[in-house]
Amino acid sequence: PTAPREGRAIGTGSAFAVTTNGLAVTNAHVVQGCRTVVDDQGRPARVIASDRRRDLALINVGRSFPSVVRFRARAAVDLGETVLVFGFPYGQALGTGLNVTNGIVTGLAGPGGDASRFQMNAAVQPGNSGGPAVDDAGMLLGVAVGRLNDIAVLRATGSLPQGVKFAIRADQVEGFLAEQGVRPERGSGGGGTGARAVSAAVAPAVFQILCRG
Repeated sequence: PTAPREGRAIGTGSAFAVTTNGLAVTNAHVVQGCRTVVDDQGRPARVIASDRRRDLALINVGRSFPSVVRFRARAAVDLGETVLVFGFPYGQALGTGLNVTNGIVTGLAGPGGDASRFQMNAAVQPGNSGGPAVDDAGMLLGVAVGRLNDIAVLRATGSLPQGVKFAIRADQVEGFLAEQGVRPERGSGGGGTGARAVSAAVAPAVFQILCRG
């Protein structure tokens, strides 16, 4: 049978608003190879720019947001600091609600010593890609990008990795946005600290996106 014009869903991911007028960030691999990109309500999203090296994409969802994920004044990430990751793990298999996990920054580099990433132990599953990783004041630390391949590590070392996930550093996101002429908002918190307060502040800016082929 002929597929519907909009295509079938071939992948899902997460995204977050960086401007109130509809610009949002996700991973480049989330929107790569998509015939169309839509949010969880079926509203179309336009891919404005994609950087496969950084694994970042800027999209326009054509609607306003009540809040955005803000960047903190300093771009550094500190070992041991609190991190909360927002997103939609496993697509819609767990329902359509936003999910949040918490942990700490466990390493200051990604695979192979990649300084554009950092390591954390907050849970990241398929579907979390592109979601924001924020500090305990709700400021952006990075963008969730993936985890170690458990099976590959098991075969190579004989041991399953425990809690090894990665995020793209906020300074990489800021550099990417600057190239597109976008200046993200900064803040020093003010909305309260702790998972409950941060979740209330960040949640309105985070949404699910679907890749249709």
